[in-house]
Amino acid sequence: MNSVLIVESQAGYRQELVNLFNSQSDFVLLGATASLREAANVVARLYPDLVLLDYHLPDATGPDAAQTLLLLCPQAYIIFLADRDENGDLFAALRSGAKGYLLKGLLGPKLLASLRSISNGQAPLSRSMVTRLIEEFSRMNEIASPDGAALGLLTLRELDVLSELTKGLTNREIANRLFISEYTVKNHLHNILEKLSVKNRQQAAQFARKNGLFT
Repeated sequence: MNSVLIVESQAGYRQELVNLFNSQSDFVLLGATASLREAANVVARLYPDLVLLDYHLPDATGPDAAQTLLLLCPQAYIIFLADRDENGDLFAALRSGAKGYLLKGLLGPKLLASLRSISNGQAPLSRSMVTRLIEEFSRMNEIASPDGAALGLLTLRELDVLSELTKGLTNREIANRLFISEYTVKNHLHNILEKLSVKNRQQAAQFARKNGLFT
């Protein structure tokens, strides 16, 4: 695993990554793009082994970008580069099919060490993130009830919408955060209410909190 595509919206950080990988003999840099649209063109042509993906691109959310690139190149190993260390972003990233989640503050040598650890079967995650994942899986394993089965019916996108519902956001706010239309949000909400057998968005949010999601 040595061919790399950088997908980073911040020009300064993108150039730092370019300089870093150009100085390494065991990585081949295929390109550096600033948007999902540009990245999709490169992935469709060159099939990179590794994609370093900005979680907040100008034309897509991180999870949507990951899913789009994996459709074009299923074998790509996607590692998110994020500005913030939040459970919701981490879990959404891994649900999208990404294999790692690293913070942009990680220095060059440490970033390279994390990426090289992939060949040893390790996931590029900090210790704190691994701990939180273990805690989340433990919490989910405790949901051995009809409620847990209902949650299992939700798609990844429906879980994303449900996560935003728990924050008390309106349909328009959810649409803006997830880069989708209000009509799409309404469709997802309809499906969520039906699958969870609840009457309204407030009950859906309560359902999620009751079962320990997005805490």
